[in-house]
Amino acid sequence: MLQIIISVVFSLLFIGCALVYGLCRTWSFRKLARLARHQRDEALPFVAPTAGIADAQPSARATRPEVSIVLATENDDWWVERHLPLWLQQEMSFPFEVVVADASDAEDETRNIVQRLQNDYPNLRFTFVPLTHRNLYPRKLALTLGVRSARAPWVVVVTPHSLPASPQWLERMKQQCTEDRDVVVGYVAPTSDWAQPSTQLKSMEWQASNFRLWLKNRPASCEACNVALRKTWAVEQGLFTDSLNLPYGECALLTSHSSTDRVALALHPDSFVQQPLPDEPMAKDSLQREQLTLRRRLAQRGIHPLRSQKIATTFLYVSIALFVVVITLRMLQSWEDANIWFNQTIFPLPFLPYDYWQILWDALPLLFFLLVIIQPYHSRRRIRRMFTEDLD
Repeated sequence: MLQIIISVVFSLLFIGCALVYGLCRTWSFRKLARLARHQRDEALPFVAPTAGIADAQPSARATRPEVSIVLATENDDWWVERHLPLWLQQEMSFPFEVVVADASDAEDETRNIVQRLQNDYPNLRFTFVPLTHRNLYPRKLALTLGVRSARAPWVVVVTPHSLPASPQWLERMKQQCTEDRDVVVGYVAPTSDWAQPSTQLKSMEWQASNFRLWLKNRPASCEACNVALRKTWAVEQGLFTDSLNLPYGECALLTSHSSTDRVALALHPDSFVQQPLPDEPMAKDSLQREQLTLRRRLAQRGIHPLRSQKIATTFLYVSIALFVVVITLRMLQSWEDANIWFNQTIFPLPFLPYDYWQILWDALPLLFFLLVIIQPYHSRRRIRRMFTEDLD
C-alpha cells in the first residue's frame, strides 16, 4: 500500500510541475500579444503629407524637425550606400532629419556618399568624430555626437546594417512618442539567409521577454537599434557613458535607467526594423559573448529578462524526471517479470495486476507529458506569429 501511495504522490507532483511549466510558457506572453494586436488593429491611419509640408522639404535645413534619425557608422560605407536612402524616403506628415555620425577611417566612402545624397535630401546632416579623439570605441563616440547634434526633441537610434520594414516606419514610431513617455522601444526583426530558424527565434524570445517585463512595469533591456529617446531625458542620463568601455549595449544600459511607466512599445508591423544576423562563425561567437557580458551587466542592476524562461525550463526538467520515476514505479508494480526481478534484487514491492481502472492512472500523466513536450513548440510558434504574421 505504501508503494502505491508513493506512486500516486509522484504522479501528482509531476502533474503539478507540468501545470506550472505550461502556465509559465502559455500565459507569459498573452498580454504582449494583446498589445501587438491592439496596435495593429487600432493604429491611427497614416496621414499623407500635405502640400504645404511637401513644398517645405527643399528648405528642410531651416525647418525644425520633430524627429531625428541617428546612424552611427564605422567603416560601413557598403551598408550606408544601400540603406541610407530607405531612411530618407520615409513617408511622413511632419518634418524629420537624418543625422549620420561617422567614425570611419580615411579610406571609407561614407562621407562622399552622404555629400552626394545631400543634393537630393536637404534633411540629411553629417557629423564625424575627429581622428585625434577616437579612443575607446569610435562608434560609441559617434553615436553620442550624433544624438547631441540632433535638432529634434526625439531621437531614434538605428544602425547602418538595419533597414525599415515599411515607408511608414517613422510615422508609427512617432505615434508612440507622447508627452508621458521618455523611451519608445521597437522590434528588431532578425534576418538571415543562412542561419537556422532557432538562431532567429532566440533573438525573438530575447526581445519578447524584455517587452513582457516592460509591460509589467519592470526594468528591462532592448536592442541597440529602433529605440526612440527623448533627447532631454537621454542627455540628463549622461547618454551612453555606462557603456563607453563596451563595444555594445549602449541602448540597453541607457534605457535601464528609465522609469518603467515612461517606456512605450512600438509593436505595429510598420514600426519594425530588419537587421541581418552575423553570417560568419567568428562574428556569431563574438555576438554570443557580447550578449552574455551584457546580461551580466544588466543582472547587476536587477534586470533578468530570461528569469521566467529559466524557471519554466527548471520545471520542465523536473517534470521529465518525475515522469520517468512514475513510469518506472508503474512498470515495477504492474509488469510481473520486472516486479519479480525488483523483489529479488532490491527490496520487496507488491505486485499490482493491471486492471481497467489503472488506465486513467496511467493516461493522465502520459497526457500531461505530451503537453509538456508540445508546449515549447506552441510557445515559440506564438512568438514567431506575433512578430511575423503581418510581415509576409
